Amino acid sequence: MNSLIFTTVYAIGRQGIAKMNLTDESKDLTPLLETILKEVPAAQADSAAPLKMQVFNLGYDNFLGRLAIGRIYDGTIKMGQTVFVKELNGQTISGKVTKIYTFNGVARKEVQEAIAGDIAMIAGLPNIYIGETVCQTAEQEAMPAIKIDEPTIRSILLLMTPLLQDVKANLLQEDKSEKDWRKNLKSMLVSK
Repeated sequence: MNSLIFTTVYAIGRQGIAKMNLTDESKDLTPLLETILKEVPAAQADSAAPLKMQVFNLGYDNFLGRLAIGRIYDGTIKMGQTVFVKELNGQTISGKVTKIYTFNGVARKEVQEAIAGDIAMIAGLPNIYIGETVCQTAEQEAMPAIKIDEPTIRSILLLMTPLLQDVKANLLQEDKSEKDWRKNLKSMLVSK
């Protein structure tokens, strides 16, 4: 029989403390951070390989336009570099990097280049979308696309027309519950 062996760290996020044992004293998250550094292997990245960056978020700046935020898996990206974007539909477009930012905490810092392993935000690619791959050459393969789940909430907004006001008034007279009114209104709208 196999057993599950893993490191346990006890943490209280609201208090900002972590402990290796429940009886330990703790004043900060140092035990948690040290465990992460010890147990989690470093990301495999090759700065000498051709550039490969996957966009996982978008930003916008009034002066720079659309900003692509992504992780650089391989290579180096430099200011002024011509790059190729592998679109989700299979097409490849080229563009020029006009600005590069990296992050220091929540603050962004403008840099001349970013290397493999960095999270970078780049400007100069106005038609880029989440999941697309930024490459050094047009011949490179795209990374598997990131799938974004569809929204799970759907709402229907209606104008309160005189007809709907009459329907609501009649339904409220029949049953005083607002919940029942909404249920009955929905069934009436679906049936028409």
